[in-house]
Amino acid sequence: MRRSALLLLALALALGLAAPAGAAPMVWNANLTLGMAIQGIAPITISSPGTVSVDLPGQTLSVGAGAVVYATPIVVPVTSTSAIQSVTIPSIQNLTGSFFLGGGAVPGESCPPGLREACVAGTGIGGQMGIDATVNVHVIPNVVVVPLVIDAVGVGIGGSTSIPFSVDAAPWTTRTASLVLQSGTLVSTVGSALTPGGVSFVTPTYIEAFGFEVPTILFFSVELLSVPEPAPMLLLAAGAAGWAVSGWRSDTGRRRRRGSEGRRSGPADR
Repeated sequence: MRRSALLLLALALALGLAAPAGAAPMVWNANLTLGMAIQGIAPITISSPGTVSVDLPGQTLSVGAGAVVYATPIVVPVTSTSAIQSVTIPSIQNLTGSFFLGGGAVPGESCPPGLREACVAGTGIGGQMGIDATVNVHVIPNVVVVPLVIDAVGVGIGGSTSIPFSVDAAPWTTRTASLVLQSGTLVSTVGSALTPGGVSFVTPTYIEAFGFEVPTILFFSVELLSVPEPAPMLLLAAGAAGWAVSGWRSDTGRRRRRGSEGRRSGPADR
């Protein structure tokens, strides 16, 4: 009786741990790419291998701080506009990010937005992930260096501020990210849904410094590479189930032998 109970317990444990990945988030190996597109200059992108926690059926994804890090200064000359001479970024990395269905929604916010605002629209996966970086915008003709502390102004998180710069930011989304310039021009882009192949998030930020507009869209893409190896507890549960089965068979064999011996000795005893 005790062996049978142990067998059932071990099998239940093994089956529970062997449940589909959707039962709980699992860690996946991935290629991570973080990019920044400022109107008028070529996109800046950095890539790194790393890991993310994913629940595909539940449509959630989370990433730890520092999953993408670039410590070499980035210098981007600007030739398509007379307002900005160059952009420099001493270093950049992501902060902790958490994404889930409806996570990019901002109550009461309309999208497309009004003038000099940013927004995200749609019911896809979204959420907040700050960026640890300072973007130095070199403005001419006065050769003014405008330092934008990305995390402090809400990029990838949301919110607005007017000191020291006019900034309107939004969370990340897999759907549509939009911003509207002072002229009324609409700038928008779209991410991609979470699938076994990966996901792509976008976030818009309207920035105005010293009268110059610096409309910016960031993107964060995750290429999922492999399903993680079975957890050690799964192997332990499988071993426990095997041990229980072996014990059950041994116990059953002993009972059969005792029954057989009893039948053979019965007539002699009488």
